[in-house]
Amino acid sequence: MIKNKFLKLAAILCCACLAFGCAILGVNALPYETASAEETRTAVATYNVSGDEAETVKGYLYTNANDSTKYDLVISGEGAMKTGWTAKIVPWNSVRGDIVSVTIEEGVTNIGDFAFNLCTSLTAIEIPSTVTDIREKAFYGSGLTEVTIPETVKNVRANAFNGSPSNLKKIVFLGSPSITKSALNESTIIYGYKGSSAEEYATTNSRTFVALDAIFTQVSVTLGSDLSINYYAAITEEQAATATVNFTVNSYTQTGVTGTFYSEGVYLFRFTGVAPQWIADTVTATLSVDGEELETKTYSVQTYCNSLLSSTAEELGLSETKYAAMKVLVADLLSYGAAAQAYLTANGAENVGTTEITTVEGG
Repeated sequence: MIKNKFLKLAAILCCACLAFGCAILGVNALPYETASAEETRTAVATYNVSGDEAETVKGYLYTNANDSTKYDLVISGEGAMKTGWTAKIVPWNSVRGDIVSVTIEEGVTNIGDFAFNLCTSLTAIEIPSTVTDIREKAFYGSGLTEVTIPETVKNVRANAFNGSPSNLKKIVFLGSPSITKSALNESTIIYGYKGSSAEEYATTNSRTFVALDAIFTQVSVTLGSDLSINYYAAITEEQAATATVNFTVNSYTQTGVTGTFYSEGVYLFRFTGVAPQWIADTVTATLSVDGEELETKTYSVQTYCNSLLSSTAEELGLSETKYAAMKVLVADLLSYGAAAQAYLTANGAENVGTTEITTVEGG
């Protein structure tokens, strides 16, 4: 029976919500030159990539320790990299698709034009705090899936993280740089602080923005004896002592809900008793501390269900068996809500919900 399936769904939803961030042509090998005092490997190639005649910034190419057909690239020195490069004249162009890691050391002040363009095997990079400028197409079409831009960066230029395929899923801005419109792919989720250039860029260009300084950090759903929406707030122990949340959905309210300790620096506020006909309706949560409103967040059970269904088993931390069962049970939950809406509407009841519940196949 559906009711029994719902009880099984409770455990699965709870689990899921917690899961829910060679030879180098034309370059001489330098067998004893290394990028830094800490680097003990032998460089197979070195490049002058300095933006001035002093040759203060160099690139060092090493054979990757785990795969002899791949490479690690280290950019080391003091000052700026060259600007004005194009795709074909970047020094490591002939092996760019085989570079699996790039280390830019402290002291380097920019990332040159086309520097890591089409480095499709590059999936992660740490940008040092000395970098202030990320030049045109610096990571265009690279394999990066996420990247953090330090507070020191002042400019992110045209197509810096754009390109096809669109691998970059997440970019975090710790500062408020000037961001050229074409700098990012449309599908990249932008993280930054409220009021920053990252938020302005996301709003102006209709991109998804997540505030790093948001108080409500996560929302989940629990199905037990009733259906609840859980709001997790990043607040201090002192704030928690006077913190309350008011919940509203349609004309129904729960006021003065207090939180319970969830983990260090995080407290859980729960909206209980969500009626099945309200599954698609928006629940508004307003957090106040000592009587002062700090933040409002809206969510719905259907939004949560859709997020589960659009995620993979690996992303949710579920086995394939549990993932398949979760899909069936989520579909049942949505169907139950839709049936409740239809029944109450047919019988002229009030509070049947303001948004039609969308059902899905059970997988």
